[in-house]
This record gives sequence, C-alpha cells and structure tokens, in this order.
Amino acid sequence: MQVNCRLNNVSWLSGITIPLLIVFFSGQARAQHDEILALEDSLSVVENDSQRVDLLNELARKYMAFDIVKANGLLYKADSLAVAIGYRRGIAKTQISMGRLNAYLSEYKKALEYFGKALAFYDGHVTNRQDSIEIAGLYRQLGIVNQYHENLKGARLYYNRAISLYKALQDRKGEAIVLNNIGTLFLTNKKGQGNADSAFYYFDQARLLNLEIKNEKHLSANYSNLGYSFAMKGDHKTAIEYYSKALDIAKKHDDKDGVAVSLNNIGDGYMNLGELDKADSFIRESMRINNDEGLKDNLYINYYTLGEIYEKKGEYKKSLEWYKRANQVREKIFRPGNWSILMDIQNDQLKRIQQREIEQLNAINAEKVKTERFKKILFLSIAIFTLLLLLGITYYFMKRHKAALRIEMQSREIIAQKEQIEQQAKKIRQVNKTLRERNKKLRELNEERIYMMSVVAHDLKSPLNQINGLVNVIKLEDESLTDTQHECLDNISVVSQRLSDLINKILGSRLYDKKKEDIEVEPVNIEEVAESSINDFKEVAAAKEITLNLTAPGQDTLVQADRHYLRQIIDNLVSNAIKFSPAGSKVDVNIVEEDDKVQLEVIDEGPGLTKEDKEKLFTEYAVLSAKPTGGESSTGLGLAIVKNYVEKLGGKIWCESEPGQGAAFKVRFDKA
Repeated sequence: MQVNCRLNNVSWLSGITIPLLIVFFSGQARAQHDEILALEDSLSVVENDSQRVDLLNELARKYMAFDIVKANGLLYKADSLAVAIGYRRGIAKTQISMGRLNAYLSEYKKALEYFGKALAFYDGHVTNRQDSIEIAGLYRQLGIVNQYHENLKGARLYYNRAISLYKALQDRKGEAIVLNNIGTLFLTNKKGQGNADSAFYYFDQARLLNLEIKNEKHLSANYSNLGYSFAMKGDHKTAIEYYSKALDIAKKHDDKDGVAVSLNNIGDGYMNLGELDKADSFIRESMRINNDEGLKDNLYINYYTLGEIYEKKGEYKKSLEWYKRANQVREKIFRPGNWSILMDIQNDQLKRIQQREIEQLNAINAEKVKTERFKKILFLSIAIFTLLLLLGITYYFMKRHKAALRIEMQSREIIAQKEQIEQQAKKIRQVNKTLRERNKKLRELNEERIYMMSVVAHDLKSPLNQINGLVNVIKLEDESLTDTQHECLDNISVVSQRLSDLINKILGSRLYDKKKEDIEVEPVNIEEVAESSINDFKEVAAAKEITLNLTAPGQDTLVQADRHYLRQIIDNLVSNAIKFSPAGSKVDVNIVEEDDKVQLEVIDEGPGLTKEDKEKLFTEYAVLSAKPTGGESSTGLGLAIVKNYVEKLGGKIWCESEPGQGAAFKVRFDKA
C-alpha cells in the first residue's frame, strides 16, 4: 500500500505561504478493508517462511496509511523472520517499507538509512521485473528527499533515473507519478521564483496519463498541483477550482491525507483573495485532520498559513504564536543531519574513497607524536585535502548553475514548441474547414447529377413503351407482313426491351436509397420464391442448353425479407449465372439452413473471377474480365443492386471463385 507525501517549499520563502504540493512519495490512498482481511487470512494459513515475510510486508503497507503503530509492528516481525531464515530479498523489501514509513512520519534521516541499505542490496542483484520496479521506487523516493532538502539537481537526477526505468518497464502509473514529481521542481527556488508554465506542462502530462490508464486516485494530486501553478500566476480563483476537484476525489476515496492537503490549499487560495474568515475555517479543518493523522509536514504549512491570516487581520500577537509553532515543527522535520545522510547516499563511491583517505590520515595522526617532520606532513595533507574539498564544492556549484541554465533553456524550448503546435493546429482547422466546404459542393453536384440521370432515364420509358405498342399494332397485320418485316419487328422489340431493362436498372440503382419506406420485411418462403424464379428462367437456360437445379430442405423455409426485393436478388443472381455459363453446363441453386440463418447459394460453371474482378465486384458499372457466353448485354448494375437490396434486408452477400473454376454467390438471411 502506498501513501502521499507533500513537498513543502515554505522553508525557501519569507513572509509568503504557498499551498501544499502533492509529489507522490509512495503512492495513493487507503487500503480496502476486504484486501486486509484477505491478507490476514492468508497469513494465518501460510507455512512457508519466505512467503510469510512477503505477506507481512504487504499487510504493513496496507496498514501504513491509517494505522502507523500496527504497520510498524508488522514490519518488525517481517524483519526479524527474514533475518532469522536468511531471506535476503525479504530483508531488502522490509528496509524499503521501513523507509517509507519513516518518510511518511517526516523522519527523513531514518528513511534515508533504510533506503540506502535496500539500494545496496539491489546493486548487482536485479533478477526480475519486481526488482526493477522496487529500484525505480527507491530512485523516486530519494529524489523527493533531495527535493525536501533543496537539492534540486540531485532530485532531478533521481527522478530521471526513475522515469527511465518506468518507461522501460512500460509502467504507466509509475511514469505518471514521476512526471508529477518533476513538475514540482519548476515551481519555486530559494529566491521564491519558479516557472509556472513548465510546471503546468509536467502536471498536465501526468493528468492525461492518469486519465488514460483510469487512475482516478492520483488525479487528486494532479489537480492540486495544477491549481498551484495557477496560484503562482496570481489566478487564485482558477486555483481554487482545481483544489476543489482534488478535494472531491480525495473524499470519494476516503483519503484523509489528500483531504487535508486540498482543504489547506483552498484556504490558502481564499487568503490570497482576501476572504480571511473563509480561509481560516478551511485551514483549521485541515489542521484537525493532520493532527489526527500525525502528519507533521502538513501541520507546519497549517501553522504558517494561520500566522499569515492573523498577520493580514492585524492580530500580530496571534500571528507570531502561529509562526513560532510552525518553526518548531520545521526544526523537527528539516534536521541538519539529514543533509549529510543524503549526500552519503547520493555519492556512495566518493564516500568510500574519502573513508580510505580518512583512515590514512588517522594512521599518520597516530604517528605524528614521534617526529616534528611527521607533524608537518600531516598538516600539509590536511591542507591538500581541504583544498580538494573546496575545489569539489566549487565544481559542484558550477555544475548546479549549468544545470539550472539548461533547465531554463528547456523551458523556453517547450514554450516555443507549444506555440508552434498551436499554429499548426490552427492551420489544420482551416484546411478541415476548406475540405468540408468542398465536400459539401461535391455532394450537391453528385445529387444534381443523379437527379438528372434519373429524370432522363424516366423520360425515356414513355417513348420506349410507345415503340413497343406500335410494334405490337403492326404485328396485328400479320398476313400483310413479309418474313423480313417480321424479323425487323422482332429485332426492334428485343432492342427496345433491352433498353427498357437498362433504364429500369438505372432507376433502381439511383433511387434505392430513397425507397426505404417501401420495404415490408415479413416472413417469406425462400424456397417458393426461388422455385418461381427458376421456372421463369428455364426457357432462357434451355436456349443455351443449361440445366437449372434447385436443392432445398424440402419444407417451408422462412426468412425475414421483403418478397419483392428477395425475388429481385434471386432473379439477378440466376440471370448472371446463365449469362456467363457456357452451353451444356449447369447452374445449382442451393438453400441451406444454419442455426438461426438461411443461406442461398447460386453456383455456376463459368470462367470464374480474377483477383482484379473481385476488387470491382458489387460496384456500379463494373466491367469484369468474363464475357456473356451468348452475346447477352451487361450493364454492370445488377450485382450492385443485389448488394444494396441484401444489406437493406439485413443480410450478407459474398462470392467465392477462382479463375477457370466457376463462381459461387452466397447470400445469408436471418431465419424468420
């Protein structure tokens, strides 16, 4: 289980209070009751000592957020058992948990000692993913302790190590936490200055990542820190809005620590707006929770803010009392010894080198009483060591200054990139607007073209009907007509009928989108419709010596369809099969029931379809490689109309074919 810790930058300022910043010392809110019960049940039955150590550690983490005494007792048991059985990894995990516990209680010196022992264990002993995750967590926690002691360079170093590990492990949650940590580095320095835009960038990146992985608990910290970035700019109203969002999430997850932080931040916002009584009530409610939870660093901020409130009210005596209480807490949290421990961990190799030098100096010191010459040598050694130390300190501060310059340049680059992205987004919006306008014009032109084609096709129907009528009238004078005249009249009838069929298909393909109201879906006997269609095509098939076969279950097979559309589908598929089949072949029409579906198959022995044919299949006016075997005409509209009708009826159509092996068109409908 993980808990929240706050970065307290008030020690860098004089006379200015800032809100509490959440930097994710170890994680998030409280353990769920059922998780604790499950772990305790497992602990009562486990027999393996190594597993027992791991369970004690995990249970201690769960208790850490709300029962420090219980957590400490569990860690003591885990450490004792791990030492007794020689379980090295268990010892390391216990050291990490003890470090987290002490950091949560602001006992940073003890925390650093525990973290240092754990880090030494993992040096050269990383064997699995969990070890890498533990190391990333240690880097992050060491970064926070460095930040508490105003060593921003060291903090950034450890944060970078942590985020590199999390990215390599694809741990998005850990990555979001460290992004939030880095954002806090830009908020303020010892001169009370900061870069709100850079801080906002990292906080917002963490927020977006938490939204992506749906990690709502950490959003509370993101909103708190985003609020502070607005407070730095003097926009305290917007800051309060973000603090309120953080408060809502903390309350939802019963995160007392998060609630206390959000209340203090809201109070700080109202103080800066001049609403001092309102600010006072929020700060005191935060202080009550911090007292109950024993959060010393939070209490320091509470006391300091109350001192400012009373100072603004003109009640200087009370103001001074609260400032004194704040300083008392601060002295307990920020002890001078912590800095030396921190530097020992950060520069472990340098420490070992210095230790060997000190041992040599001690040996020289033991012998210096023998001769005056040895005293001079010792004095010279100390002088050289001091000079080297001064040079080292000078080099360290020079590097720190260069790092600050690099950070400033990076911040400027980020702002420039942000402006460039905004310009690009503006251009993209303009291009999208132009494309929408052009698409609208194209749709209007297409609709006008469709309308004109439909009008022309429709107007041609009447003259064709008159031609057919005149042909039929002339045929009544049968006795007076020669054979040649009969043949011409028959040719006129055939051509006019073909033209009439073409016009009907054009009208059908262009107007089917406007006839949705004509569809009457009902249970239809597909066998009956198929049989009727085949009977109508028998004479056409017989003229080409093609055999039509119908295979069906032999019972009423009902599908959900419109009878007229279903007939048009079958007619077009059978007509196509006859049209492209060679003389003496056969066309099979099969009806197959499959669970709640009924499948219609029209299979021919024609030339089949190429890969290019399949890509153009079911499109209007498609010209395929196969040609009608009897000189029939082909408009390329039939299959496009069939596909549209099938989709309107909620069905599915496809074709299975290889070149030279015929084609099988299959249609599947819902069974009625």
